[in-house]
Amino acid sequence: MKKLLKLVVSAVMTVSAAGAMAQSQPAMYAEVGYSSLKVKLDEAPFSLKAKPSALTGVFGYKFHPNMAVEGFLGMGAGSGEVKVNGLQSGVDLKVSNSVGVFFRPSLSLGDSAELFARVGYLHSKLKLSGAGVNESDSDGSVAYGLGGNIFLTKQSYLQLNWTHFYKKDGVKIEGFGVGYGFRF
Repeated sequence: MKKLLKLVVSAVMTVSAAGAMAQSQPAMYAEVGYSSLKVKLDEAPFSLKAKPSALTGVFGYKFHPNMAVEGFLGMGAGSGEVKVNGLQSGVDLKVSNSVGVFFRPSLSLGDSAELFARVGYLHSKLKLSGAGVNESDSDGSVAYGLGGNIFLTKQSYLQLNWTHFYKKDGVKIEGFGVGYGFRF
C-alpha cells in the first residue's frame, strides 16, 4: 500500500511539473456517503470481528488541480454484532463518530472520471452494547484510502472508495464506501 501511495503522489507531481492547466473546475466540494466497515481485533487466543456501517461526509478544498485538503465526518449508521472466534457474542459494536483531515492527491482521467488517494489522520469513537456491556472508547491513527469518481455533470459525481480508518494495538478498521459529491 505504501508503494501504491508513493506511486500516486509521484504521478501527481509529474503531471503538475509538466505544467498543469489552469484550474477550470470549482475549488470546493462536498460529499455524502455510506461505508460498510470491518472491525477486527486479533490478539491470541481471541479473534474479534464486527461489521458496522457509517454515514460519511467530506468537505474539501482543491488548492491545486491535483491536490486537495479534506475534512471528514462519519456517524454510525448501523451496528454489527461482535463475533468472538467466529461465535456470536450478543454484543453490538457501533462507530459513534469519526473526525479527521486528509490530503487528497488526484489524477484526472478526462472529463468523465478521476482517481484519488487519501492520507491523513482520523479519530474515531466506538461503542459496545448488549449482554450487560455498555462501554465506549476513542482513539486516532493514520488513515489512508483509494477511490474514484465518475462525473455525472461538471458539478456532480458518484464515488467508490476504500478507506483504512484505523490500525493500532492489533485493532484494524477498514471499509468500502459509495457516495455522491457536488463541486461548487
